[in-house]
Amino acid sequence: MTNRKISEFTALTAPASTDTLPIIDQSSSGADKNKKITYADLLSKAPDGSASAPSFSFSSDPNTGISGGSDTLTLSTGGSGRLTISSAGLVTIPGDLTVSGTTTTIDTTNLTVKDKNIEIAKGNGNDAAVDGAGITIDSTDGDKTWNWVDSTDSWTSSEHIDLASGKVLKVAGTQVLSATNFTGTSAIATSVTVSANNSTDETVYPLFADGATGTQGAETDTGLTYNPSSGLLTSTSFAGALTGNVTGNASGSSGSCTGNAATATALETSRTIAGVSFDGTANISLNNNAITNGAGYITATLTQEQVEDYVGGMVTGNTETGITVTYQDADGTLDFVVGTLNQDTTGNAATATALETARNIGGVSFDGTGNIDLPGVNSAGNQDTSGNAATATVLATARNINGVSFNGSSAITVTAAAGTLTGTELKSTVVTSSLTSVGTLTSLTTSGNILMTGTGAIDVASGTTGERPGSPSAGMFRFNSTTTEFEGYDGSAWGEIGGSTGTSGTADLLAIASSSGTGGGSATFNGSAYRFKLVTKGTSTAVTPTNAEILRVSINGVMQQPNDGTGQGDMTDGYVVSGTDIIFDSAPPSGATYFIVNMGTQVAIGNATTNTIADESSDTTCFPLFATAATGDLGLKSGSNLTFNSATGTLGATVFSGSGASLTNLPSSALTGALPAIDGSALTGVSSQKADGCVTENSLTISNNYTMTTNKSGLSAGDITIASGVTVTIPSGSRYVIV
Repeated sequence: MTNRKISEFTALTAPASTDTLPIIDQSSSGADKNKKITYADLLSKAPDGSASAPSFSFSSDPNTGISGGSDTLTLSTGGSGRLTISSAGLVTIPGDLTVSGTTTTIDTTNLTVKDKNIEIAKGNGNDAAVDGAGITIDSTDGDKTWNWVDSTDSWTSSEHIDLASGKVLKVAGTQVLSATNFTGTSAIATSVTVSANNSTDETVYPLFADGATGTQGAETDTGLTYNPSSGLLTSTSFAGALTGNVTGNASGSSGSCTGNAATATALETSRTIAGVSFDGTANISLNNNAITNGAGYITATLTQEQVEDYVGGMVTGNTETGITVTYQDADGTLDFVVGTLNQDTTGNAATATALETARNIGGVSFDGTGNIDLPGVNSAGNQDTSGNAATATVLATARNINGVSFNGSSAITVTAAAGTLTGTELKSTVVTSSLTSVGTLTSLTTSGNILMTGTGAIDVASGTTGERPGSPSAGMFRFNSTTTEFEGYDGSAWGEIGGSTGTSGTADLLAIASSSGTGGGSATFNGSAYRFKLVTKGTSTAVTPTNAEILRVSINGVMQQPNDGTGQGDMTDGYVVSGTDIIFDSAPPSGATYFIVNMGTQVAIGNATTNTIADESSDTTCFPLFATAATGDLGLKSGSNLTFNSATGTLGATVFSGSGASLTNLPSSALTGALPAIDGSALTGVSSQKADGCVTENSLTISNNYTMTTNKSGLSAGDITIASGVTVTIPSGSRYVIV
């Protein structure tokens, strides 16, 4: 064909890969000069090129274009690669990336950001403009957010914040919260709201601090307990003066301890028990043969020797006018001896009818003229000694036997105090079948078994953890009122026996047991069960956690994630709790090791209602605090345009507003700076008024004491009257002129 220009050719709008293009090879001649290339080869045979010399470039910028090679595509500008796509689909952008759109979606498994700071809501303005900005996790169970809330001036989280073990929360560099407990001290609140609890029968622990003043943490100790119902305060020891009833060991001087001491070591006044002095410092012995049949009491029958001793004690050494009575214990007799009578025997004494001087015999006047009766000798009386003293029916002075009054006129029964009976013999009439009640025993030791019948119960010892026996022996058991569990001592440590329904926060270390719910049926990890009952470790006592977050669960050394909900459908991994059961998202491996820790009950922390206010009297510019509302939970704020000097008492503000009705006692020295233009007619209590800058008016009566300033002159118009009792003082160098 003839030579034609390119513009004369018909456009090929849809070339096929097999279509060919003519090529003129300028390096050849003749027929070799005319060559061709297919459309497919033209597109596939581009050279690789490089970032500085792209295969496809622009004539105006030869180092800007597209290059390839080694399964990599590179977009370059200015001789530098700006975008690289590898054969693995890895896209690399070495420069900044700006996405201008409404929504940017990144569908990846992991997003790694090497930048140290991520900005959100950039360029949107102030705090109010970025209200609600934050991070949101999309969930079918409800979005999980961490957002900025301008109305509260704070970051808020829709979910729990869980500190990992060993991690802490700090405020201004000071630890205030760990993974297990609150630490540190409050910088503002110095008091808490205390509610009354005067009747609950429980053991509580009074709070105390290590120091008398300053910032202190509240502490407790099991050695100091209090029961609000009984009002009983218990401590290992007390120091100082005590009043009221005290149980336990009381030491100190007798004058410093008043009231009843339940464990006193000595009585203030010794008492006689069955004739034996007793002050509490040592044991005494009572005759075991006097125990009556089955009642647990002691009866006393005085022997002849005892009666003789009592009667002999009454008369031995006593002397009635000229008569001496002596008790002979050997034969149980009373010897009466009449002394020498020193009467005047002048005259015929043998036939005397009267004594010259009457005498008293046993208190009865006798002069010999007639017979007299002596009470207790030839007539009945309080000292009647008729009969055989060995068989006397009454004692002259009643005696106490074990606290029971006894005068011999009738039999008495005496209760034997526990622990006072010694010896090895009981009265023969005491038989097993008749012992229906023996009172209270301090201790009982038996070499055989104890058989108890009936449908009642045994009331065992009960007390707090701090009240455990100081020197326990193996086999002891008791009820622990602190843990509400029965416990026993195995020779080395106390352990729980059971007997209580588990409640939230009562246990620390938990174990798994078989659950009757779906997915349960096994008390161990068997590879198929995924639901288990939670019990206190070492017991069968079920525990009901408050929520899943309150537990720390580890399986084969891997901590498990707590989730909200009550079943497998409520979570993607980890576990949930339902009542007393823990439910895993999948069955733990067979034989897996684990531990479960119950962190306790949730603690509600209220807002501080009071603050500690210190006296600040130094020359310091302070900023008064205020709130944005009159009531409610509000944050405290201050402003630089409202100041107070604590030394001078100066309150400063940019503007003052108000009626001024309460502005009193303002001295002229306190007015500084320029005053605004005012109507003088509204001023009262001032020395003069100015009208229009031309007329100055003053009152005609001076009603207040006034002292002129030294070396100043004063002027008043009119006839001036000084009110009664008022003084005007004009110092030396000053003048006061009345026109």
